[in-house]
Formats: sequence, structure tokens, C-alpha cells
Amino acid sequence: MFEKTYQILFGHWLKARWGGSGIFELKAARNGISLPFSEVKEHQITALKAANEGGRGLYYKIPDSGMGWKPADCFILRDTPAFVVIFFSRKEFYMISIASFIKARAEMKRKSFRREDCIKIGIKCSL
Repeated sequence: MFEKTYQILFGHWLKARWGGSGIFELKAARNGISLPFSEVKEHQITALKAANEGGRGLYYKIPDSGMGWKPADCFILRDTPAFVVIFFSRKEFYMISIASFIKARAEMKRKSFRREDCIKIGIKCSL
């Protein structure tokens, strides 16, 4: 299943169950087994970290596409919960804080996250 499909499912889950604000980077584990760290790009990590911390935060200008409507011209996020979300199946995913993701990536000998790793440091969720 592609990330686009997970995005739709996750969006419904967020609206129904998430009780606050947040910034999320969604990823699908390869063959439902593992997610290489390299799948989360450095610019994504930088953005999640900036939104999660105070200071300058994460500023984003929403592109003028000319198609449909957009909610606003731009936004800024500071002190916002930030997660890498890893789907292992259509029904099961783990939310890993950006701080935990960065720490695990630095400390782990492997070059990928497996379900067992996510169980230890993430929040297990179901659709």
C-alpha cells in the first residue's frame, strides 16, 4: 500500500482520535517488516525538529496552486509534538517522537527500524 493511501486513513484517525496539534511524517515499512532510516530524509527531520522545539520554529508558506481552496497563506509551528509515523500494515502503525527517532538512529547498529524497535520507543496505534 502506498503512503498516499495511509495518508487518507491516518487523516481520518487523527480527526477522530488525536486530541491536539502535531506534525507527522508518514512512512510505510517495506514489506511490512522494516523501514530504512534513509527513508526519512534529512530535510524532514530538520522540519520535525524545528516544529518540536521553541525558538524560530517551522515556518511554511502554503503554495498558491490555483486549484481549489487553501486554508491560509502560511503557518508557523513551535513547541508542537512531532512524530515519524511508521505503518507496518493497513491497521497497525507506530508514532515515534522525533527526539526518539534521532536518538535511535544514532544508537542503533542496524540501518532500519523493525516492529520490535518501534514497540520499545513508539506509541502503538490501530486504525
